[in-house]
Amino acid sequence: MTPSDNPNPQQDIEALRKRYEALHSQKIRVEAERSNSEKQLAELQDKARKLYDTDDLESLRELLTNMRAENERRRREYQEHLDAIERDLSAVEAAHQSDETAS
Repeated sequence: MTPSDNPNPQQDIEALRKRYEALHSQKIRVEAERSNSEKQLAELQDKARKLYDTDDLESLRELLTNMRAENERRRREYQEHLDAIERDLSAVEAAHQSDETAS
């Protein structure tokens, strides 16, 4: 709240004290959140360095892009492999059925 937002620009000492306490509490909360965020960032940077040998955001993005491309390549190859197995199995089943009907 800014003084211009207040319809009564003069506040008694009790109102000022309450405003100060509210602002002080907010400052403490924000500082604690900032400290926790900085600690979490440092921990994540350390983890990134250990796992990926870097904590550079652009390098990590590039690495993620490469990992996604590799995963897609592997998924595609796996699907192709399963498709080939199904085709071979269908061919074997068809051959087996034609042998049975010929007998």
